[in-house]
Amino acid sequence: MNPPKAAQTLTIVVPVFNRPESLRLLQSTLSSLQPCEGLQLDLQFSQDLLPGGEAHPEVTQLCAAFQWHLGTCTHTLQPRHLGLREHLLFIGDLTQQLGPLVVLEDDLLVSPVLTAFLKSALAIARQHPELPAIALFNYRVAESHYGPFQPIDDGRDFYRLQVAPSWGQLWLPEGWAAFRQWLAAGPRRTPRPEYLNLWSTQSWKRDYTHWLVETGRYALYPKRSYTTTTGARGTHETHPGLFGQPLATQSNRIDETLSIETCIPYDAWWEPDAAWLATQVPALQEYAFTVDLEGRKEQLNTPWVLTTARRAKRGALPVLQWSDVLEPAAMNLLMGIPGEGYGLYPHSALKRALRFGFWRWRRMQSLRKALLWAGLREMMQDFLRL
Repeated sequence: MNPPKAAQTLTIVVPVFNRPESLRLLQSTLSSLQPCEGLQLDLQFSQDLLPGGEAHPEVTQLCAAFQWHLGTCTHTLQPRHLGLREHLLFIGDLTQQLGPLVVLEDDLLVSPVLTAFLKSALAIARQHPELPAIALFNYRVAESHYGPFQPIDDGRDFYRLQVAPSWGQLWLPEGWAAFRQWLAAGPRRTPRPEYLNLWSTQSWKRDYTHWLVETGRYALYPKRSYTTTTGARGTHETHPGLFGQPLATQSNRIDETLSIETCIPYDAWWEPDAAWLATQVPALQEYAFTVDLEGRKEQLNTPWVLTTARRAKRGALPVLQWSDVLEPAAMNLLMGIPGEGYGLYPHSALKRALRFGFWRWRRMQSLRKALLWAGLREMMQDFLRL
């Protein structure tokens, strides 16, 4: 008779501070996690102190009283007030002692099948220790421009993205050590993506994303979400509800032997990587180009730009053209749909992109006007019914 296989142990760290209602919601979903054979999950609440040096009493009580069913559960008080950035960096440094670890901030909810996904993610991480991180969620809205994002359906379970996962992630020791070394090196030589300049200088996610871009690394993202943000207001959350994702409710079979190089790469603007796109569209291979299908990039360092016709100067003609009838946008190129929606233009033929801050303000103004109009219209309809 074969002896039972020893369980792998993975630590989940939950940084907490002063949001008891959010923590209570997260704990309710953690209690519903389904066990997974061969995987033990140890849970650690890491509590930051308030600026005055005391611990939030209700948060402390929730951590101390929580009953955990998948492994050990510990509650650690930080010796001083760290702030979100330093607290997350402290937790990331634990990878050097604990190995791969999961980070769940207290404004998240988790899928009941998260445990099965984590077991598969660990198997992938063992094969690819150079991976910086594996996300536990799928993006539906791009943070670069607040537009919809949909990864290309290529039959694989994952895609690669040059953006730091922050709404549930598995951090890996080798990648974290490389990030910390880069962070300690001082001022950066490569400019960060324009929209990151609008983020707080206290955002660890801004630096991590910049590191991914500068070093050519990618985080691995699933096409299903096993965590979602509740959008509770916090240190850096300014758009409650915008980035929530539907949670997976059934586990699926994940190819744990996949080669991550075969997963489609996206840059920090949620645009397909130019080198990958050229392998899929032979007509692009003779050009050095930047992918800017959204027309939002400021930093264009190639002689050619693959972009929307709306960004071209009047009278400018592209050397290659495609339609814009399909979503995601790259599908028009992959399927060779003729049209005039997207084109390959000389850099000199383009208008300047709208600056992100102004564009975001204009978008929000348009949203306010739309909501106002919808409200007035509903009032008028109610009046006419009288």
